[in-house]
Amino acid sequence: MFFMDMETFKAAVDSMEGFEEIVGIMGGEPLLHPQFAEMMEYYCSKIPKRRRGLWTSLHDHYFRHFDLIQETFDRARQFLNDHNTPSIHQPILVASQDVVPDREERDALIDDCWVQNLWSASITPKGAFFCEIAAAFDMLLDGPGGWPIEPGWWKRQPAHHEFIEQRDRWCHGCGAAIPLERRETSDIIDDMSPYNVKRLMPISPKVKKGDWLIYNRGMPEDWAPNAEWYIRDPGHRMSEDNRQRMADPDSRAIDGVVVCVNYSDYLALTLPANMKYLRSCLVVTDLEDKKTVEVASSIPGVSVLRTDAFYINGSPFCKSAALKVAFEHLQPDSWVLLWDADILFRDCLSHTPLGNLDQSKMYAPEGKFHALYQEMGSNRHHDGTAAAGFFQLFHGKHMSENPVTSPDASVDDVLFSQQFSGVKYLPMAAVHLGPRAGDGEPNINWQGRRSEPSQWTAEQVEELTKCDHT
Repeated sequence: MFFMDMETFKAAVDSMEGFEEIVGIMGGEPLLHPQFAEMMEYYCSKIPKRRRGLWTSLHDHYFRHFDLIQETFDRARQFLNDHNTPSIHQPILVASQDVVPDREERDALIDDCWVQNLWSASITPKGAFFCEIAAAFDMLLDGPGGWPIEPGWWKRQPAHHEFIEQRDRWCHGCGAAIPLERRETSDIIDDMSPYNVKRLMPISPKVKKGDWLIYNRGMPEDWAPNAEWYIRDPGHRMSEDNRQRMADPDSRAIDGVVVCVNYSDYLALTLPANMKYLRSCLVVTDLEDKKTVEVASSIPGVSVLRTDAFYINGSPFCKSAALKVAFEHLQPDSWVLLWDADILFRDCLSHTPLGNLDQSKMYAPEGKFHALYQEMGSNRHHDGTAAAGFFQLFHGKHMSENPVTSPDASVDDVLFSQQFSGVKYLPMAAVHLGPRAGDGEPNINWQGRRSEPSQWTAEQVEELTKCDHT
């Protein structure tokens, strides 16, 4: 969907009225689109289920949207490929005009292209195209765009002058139709021809880096394309880990819990970013904090629990009492991530192999990156028996009754972690946006919010979530 806006998406769906084959959702990676759920609602209102299809690389958002996807698409029309299995690709970046100089011979090969015969036409934010590879080239090379997205665009025949115009613009720079030796994707190297090297050198980091070769392997005689010939074993389109995850998606899901009282300036930055990794999240706040409720209520998958337990028996900020109420409400029987409102997860959290974790243990990140000071610190407790409360990952079925431990937030997290059989550390670091304990005054927010307002921007937050940030 190439981050298509909603109006263009509606126009694209409407334009397929009368088309009796599959109307597919693909990308890019369609599940990354922030309006995926809203778009599926419109898609379902226009396209019958028997004609809906999804192409995805099984991004973590597949499991976040799992129920919606099953309701929207028949399993047989979910085309899943996580690209972790051996495959061999046609060298698309070998321009046909470079290897078949005879125009008549080249046109005959293009007219019989297997992509056109076996794959599909495409709609992007820039218009409609007779071929999905032509559409991708137009996006990559900032081409002039496609045909207007209007009803019946897909009825154009190969002899139509606009069809011929698109074909001549893109097919002579593409290698799909030409009998060429394919390459294992694990090689990393791309086969190219001079025409595409010249076009891509100014814009492609991979080409600039030199991860390519000029194609010189000739034309094989046994070249026999089919719709799935790029996969070594078409019966196995995903890794064993993802097959297990598909068999029991709930066992791999994480439900979040975050306490936020008068900390909505941070939550507005962290919650949208962190929801990429969570199936759901419960935001726990007090009865007066309307700003936190407003932030949480605007984000799909997030619910709010309001309680006055923070102030039980005159306490200044009894976090453990509020969490006791929260866990009695949740009754969790899944993986739970208890986190602080000024904490960012990182992309590497999505690679955490939940199926391999010991459900009797609590898990914490190895490190903590203090963003305000650009410093990486260790998160290991001195004796290995407790985990700091800014990020505590555990399985709900091994949690005993949450104790009310102190009138403030000073030690409740450490005592909470000790109910598990031990603490283990994940090879990752969480990002802390707020001040360190002890900055300005000792334990600055343990008795309620006292720190200065956040100065972070959404752009800075996005950069900080990347795993390679140090």
